[in-house]
Amino acid sequence: MVMITVVLIAFSYTWLQGTMEGSQQRTSEVISNTEKLNQKVAITTVYQDGGAIYFELKALTTNSYSVNMTGTSYYINGVPKGPEDWTGGISGGVSCMDPGLMLAPGAKCYGMLDEDCGIGDVFKVSIAWGAEDSKSISNCS
Repeated sequence: MVMITVVLIAFSYTWLQGTMEGSQQRTSEVISNTEKLNQKVAITTVYQDGGAIYFELKALTTNSYSVNMTGTSYYINGVPKGPEDWTGGISGGVSCMDPGLMLAPGAKCYGMLDEDCGIGDVFKVSIAWGAEDSKSISNCS
């Protein structure tokens, strides 16, 4: 009888330990995924020049992970716009439209919209999981 009790206690302990480890692993995965969703970008520059709007985005230096730029949406005054490749006029610059772009913390990318703008127009960027930033477009007429 004592032996059966010892075996049952040992089995229960092992089962509980396995259950706790599984729960801790799942909790860690949820926390990690939540942290990935908190990564943000900022619009550092957006201006109109010669009938086009140019912009620079920067992943925040406080990000813990790279920002996946796939599926990012761009808007002017809430109207979706399709950006074009532009590397910022910088040697080695990166286009925000590069397929599969992962923007590391502190890294920048560039884009262009073949659009005109008026005074007070606002440019907004929305990352696929919902993080957004907006800024007034400078040099509009």
